[in-house]
Amino acid sequence: MTFGLYQIMGEEKTKEQLLNELAELRQYVSELEKSESKGKQSKKALQEAHDELIRVQKRTADLVKANEALQKEIIERKQTEAVVKVSEKKFAAAFYKSPIPMAITAMKDGRYIDVNEPFLNIMGLKYEQLVGNSSTGAGFITGESRALFLEEYRQKGFVENLELPMQVKNGECRRGLFNSSKITIGKEDFFLTMVADITELRRVEEELRKSEVMLSSVFKAAPVGLCVMKNRVYQFANTAWCEQFGYSESDLIGNTTQFLYENKEQERLHMEKLQGILEMAGTICHYYHGK
Repeated sequence: MTFGLYQIMGEEKTKEQLLNELAELRQYVSELEKSESKGKQSKKALQEAHDELIRVQKRTADLVKANEALQKEIIERKQTEAVVKVSEKKFAAAFYKSPIPMAITAMKDGRYIDVNEPFLNIMGLKYEQLVGNSSTGAGFITGESRALFLEEYRQKGFVENLELPMQVKNGECRRGLFNSSKITIGKEDFFLTMVADITELRRVEEELRKSEVMLSSVFKAAPVGLCVMKNRVYQFANTAWCEQFGYSESDLIGNTTQFLYENKEQERLHMEKLQGILEMAGTICHYYHGK
């Protein structure tokens, strides 16, 4: 649209016409400005929508990765649970079928959580009488013995071949050899303990010790010279033997018979004479010459 100040199409215009045309022009310019503003707003809205789409896509990708990681963790956890279940079954089978008395007790108070049949047999109690009770409460060990047990664990991180007195069925006191290590069930720590009854072993050892003491006393007090040699090396010699040769027992032990004689021939003759004396007395002496 083209406007003239005084003429349009060759015609003169009045002031009023000019004012009307000016108003129309202003309205047209205003509409153009509004249209341009709307365009800018639309462009801005479009940019914001695009930016939001990018953010949504990123969040979606993050969620997909998180979901994949979660699915992987679920699969691994199920596999771990399956392995744990198998391990638990194997442990239970070994625990209940073991011929060795075994017990699981709480670390904090010594309370029995589970025991196997051999342990019940030692105690002479039923399962329900023992489980839930403590080792000291059941009278199996004393408070002093439990303190020794805990101190052994504190120093080593486990208990190995710890000998303690234990009170079993009918109030009988016996000797037990304790071996224990820590196991964790859930979030609580427990002792897995194995006990071997070594009472008979200690009795036999004591009888053997007494026999050895008695034999040693008879050996040393014998009125005739006696000695024990291995490969012509003195292991033991009694008082009469030492007096016969004029040496102390400490002089003889660890030495060969040769140092008592001037030469090997003299040693051989003496040993043959000694063997003849023993044979005449009804004792057979086997003398082994060194190579």
